[in-house]
Amino acid sequence: MMDIPAITYVSRIIEVGEDGMVAEREVEDGRETWKVPYPVLLSVTKNVNEPRLPTLKGKKKARNANIEKMGSEALGLEPSTIGLTGSPTRVVKINTPKLSRQARLYEGSELVEGIDRLKALLKPYLEVNHE
Repeated sequence: MMDIPAITYVSRIIEVGEDGMVAEREVEDGRETWKVPYPVLLSVTKNVNEPRLPTLKGKKKARNANIEKMGSEALGLEPSTIGLTGSPTRVVKINTPKLSRQARLYEGSELVEGIDRLKALLKPYLEVNHE
C-alpha cells in the first residue's frame, strides 16, 4: 500500500549504505539475505537489537518533551481512506476458543502402556494408501 519495499522478520541489519541496505530475515528453513533501496519498511524480531536502559537525564528529558499531535488534515489524508470508513475489513465478532483436552500421564510401570496407546492413536495418520 505504501509502494515501497518491505522486509519482514528482520533479525539482523548487515550493511547500511547511502542508497540502500542489506538485511537478514528469518524464514522457516533458515535465513535469507536481502539488499533493498531506500525507502524501505522493516519489521524486526526481538533479536535485532539489545535495548539500553534509559538514563535519569533521558527520563527527565522525556517527561518534559513536547509531543506534536497531528491529525488527518495535517498529514494530507482523506477521511474516506482512514479509520472505520477507510478500513477494508470489519470485526464482526470476537470469540475465545475453549480448549478441552483430556490428558493422561503415564509414568513408571505404565510407560509401556502409554507408548502403546500413543502408537494406536497415531497409526491411522501414519498409514499410507498403496493402491
